[in-house]
Amino acid sequence: MGLMLVLPFCFQPALVERDLRMRGHAGGLARFYLDALLGLSRFARTRPSQPCAASTAGVCASGRARPDATRLAVIIETVQGLLGFGLAAVLVFRYLMSASGSGWRS
Repeated sequence: MGLMLVLPFCFQPALVERDLRMRGHAGGLARFYLDALLGLSRFARTRPSQPCAASTAGVCASGRARPDATRLAVIIETVQGLLGFGLAAVLVFRYLMSASGSGWRS
């Protein structure tokens, strides 16, 4: 039963790291939107002949932060749920076996 208490603490560092990446990405996007609204974006200042793919590479790479964090959270919740149901099934099975041995079902 102590495993159900320890399991969330084991996964905490991975969740915190992905949450930090997600917050950093959100902050970068907020700054980009503000710069675009103010007309200061380097995308608006580039000439049409200049490619701007190098500056968007960081935004695209960090755009995977939210799906990665969500995927990990779903995996952790699934593992924890299966473990909890498994432990509950073991408890019920043990109870039924001990109750059947004491003449409960006879």
